[in-house]
Amino acid sequence: MPVQRRTLVVICGLPTTGKTTLAQALKEHFLGDKFRFVAMDEVREKTWGSKRSLTETEHVYKNRMTEREAQNAFIVHEAIYIFYDAVILTREAHQKPFMAMVRETEGFLSQIQKEKGVFPSAVEIQVKAIWLTCPAKVIKERLEARWADPSGAHSVNMDAWHNLQRRFDLIAEFPCRQFDTSQISLQVLVHEAVEYISSP
Repeated sequence: MPVQRRTLVVICGLPTTGKTTLAQALKEHFLGDKFRFVAMDEVREKTWGSKRSLTETEHVYKNRMTEREAQNAFIVHEAIYIFYDAVILTREAHQKPFMAMVRETEGFLSQIQKEKGVFPSAVEIQVKAIWLTCPAKVIKERLEARWADPSGAHSVNMDAWHNLQRRFDLIAEFPCRQFDTSQISLQVLVHEAVEYISSP
């Protein structure tokens, strides 16, 4: 059955692994394809301002808000590519609800297309994850540099980072390719990421 395809690229990993840097670098390759950028940090900043720590329930709410941002990008802004910059920490609290949002969005889009008389009306959202990692030693150097910059984002320290690392689940709900950002230049990373995203 013919379908219309959209692509949702999840750029995930722990703080300071390079998620936002990669997402920004990828923009130029996809702007012509109705590209939208959704970042959990931006949702947090817009909602809570400079507040540094959130409760567990506030974190859950932040995740749902970020998912709705992606849904709006597909439905309202008719995006073809969405880059979703988020930690995606655990399978139960993050990966599964995220995929439930994707399936719901497919349903909304397909029904909208049907009501508009567009063929094919069925919409499929292809999810691909780019999982960025980095050794703790390099993370420590990056975090120290962030904290030394008065204008930088200081949402985590090394103790908080280790706590997140202990809780992080391997990506299991959607296809994923892993990159160690301490072992690859940004130029090569962007090239390999574009090839991965563009592959069937």
